[in-house]
Amino acid sequence: MNETFIKVAHNLTDKKLIRTANSLSKKYKPTVERELERTNDLLTKLYFKGHTAEALEIIKLLEIIEFNGDQRIWEWVQMSLFLKCWILSCKSTQNNDEIQNIVNKINETYNFGTNDLVKKVNKNVRARKLRGEHLRFDDIKTAQESGDIQQELQYRIFYFYDLLYIYFLGGSNEFTTDKALKALKENETIIRGLI
Repeated sequence: MNETFIKVAHNLTDKKLIRTANSLSKKYKPTVERELERTNDLLTKLYFKGHTAEALEIIKLLEIIEFNGDQRIWEWVQMSLFLKCWILSCKSTQNNDEIQNIVNKINETYNFGTNDLVKKVNKNVRARKLRGEHLRFDDIKTAQESGDIQQELQYRIFYFYDLLYIYFLGGSNEFTTDKALKALKENETIIRGLI
């Protein structure tokens, strides 16, 4: 049983979040993709609902996971690391060293292993993401037009994490960090209204 989730559940009043935290206290395993996805979903909702301290407690569980080449597992860890960077950057500029250490950990994953083809693919994926090619503008617009608030919320959360990626990894000529920061702030406000 994982006590972090139990501790977080005791600090909440939202029944769905409590239920998820209690479930994860029994099922969480850092090697199971589905449980990492559920964990990331919980900490994301905690953050956007104003439970930053609880989100950071859960991030502590994920930040100790080391990259082993499995991108499906790492995706959820990386998202939580970017959220931690965002939280730290919003709190104080005195956290710059800790943020840089997290960014360095993420950057190291792009040179993982000895397979040059995999490294080249990783480099190309990173470049596309930094140019904003993975952003979900059309998906958000479609969800808005159909009036599907839950779908819009989900796409906006992914959009938020993609923007964090761009912002903390330096952006590109096509999508600068200033542009990412502006979009992050706007999107965060919208998400808080939807959640």
